[in-house]
Amino acid sequence: MIKNRRKGQVSIPQSITDAKAKQEEIALSGNKELIKGDIYKGKKRVGGKTVYEVREALKEIYHNKCAYCEIKEHKPEVEHFRPKKGITGEPGHPGYYWLCYEWSNLLPSCRYCNTEGGKGNKFPVMATHIKLPPITNGKLDWEKCAAKNPLLINEKPYLLNPETDDTDKFFEFESNGEMRGVDQEGRGEMTIEICDLNRENLLFRRQKIIDNLLTKIGDTFALYYYLDNSVDALIFGLKRIIEDLKSKSNGTEEFSLMKRLCFKNFDSMVLNLLEMESERDLLLETYNELNS
Repeated sequence: MIKNRRKGQVSIPQSITDAKAKQEEIALSGNKELIKGDIYKGKKRVGGKTVYEVREALKEIYHNKCAYCEIKEHKPEVEHFRPKKGITGEPGHPGYYWLCYEWSNLLPSCRYCNTEGGKGNKFPVMATHIKLPPITNGKLDWEKCAAKNPLLINEKPYLLNPETDDTDKFFEFESNGEMRGVDQEGRGEMTIEICDLNRENLLFRRQKIIDNLLTKIGDTFALYYYLDNSVDALIFGLKRIIEDLKSKSNGTEEFSLMKRLCFKNFDSMVLNLLEMESERDLLLETYNELNS
């Protein structure tokens, strides 16, 4: 999960803006049966074809990635950050039905992260769940429906939101690809648990990234040793590897957060895995030169 602030750069899908009256009706009546998937998915017919404009907008914003696990997902499900019809483990909570078509409550998710094996309807908070919509003078208070509004932020959800939280500060990664929470409130660790972000396929793919990085570094040193290349050529090759790692941590790639933290915590995630002290020293010198 990597922070994403790109929603403001994309127009709100028409199906969402057109649903304001329906959303207010649902909020005022509390009738969750009125919630329609075709609306929050943005399903419509264009040129004889079925399109999902909300999904397409979220794909653009998230670079075709799941907002939670960061795998590429070209047909993501439209996920409600705050569950719309109920909360797992909270039988008395009706769900945030008034946020069913709220643009800031919608994220793209892979199928696993959006099912019971992953997040599903789990939404634990540190404070108190809001159970009723913000109604003022018989009208839905739209400002208080926005994800950044203090009314919602003050629930203190354990689940991190890539659009409102600085997710870099909550995680670290081991060399085997394992993700760990590091904040004192436990939000990072709970987010990993809620979304099952250490499931086997994710661990495998994240470890493979680190293994491939180490292989490239090892191959570069091997060419220097066995082909009698110059030190300048060696340093050039190492720089290319480090620059490539940094360039792939900008949010567009799969597992960008791990790559970003790998670059940021280069000592622990890369250098310490090299056996030869001389190689560690030269690689650190090259890294410091690029990162100065």
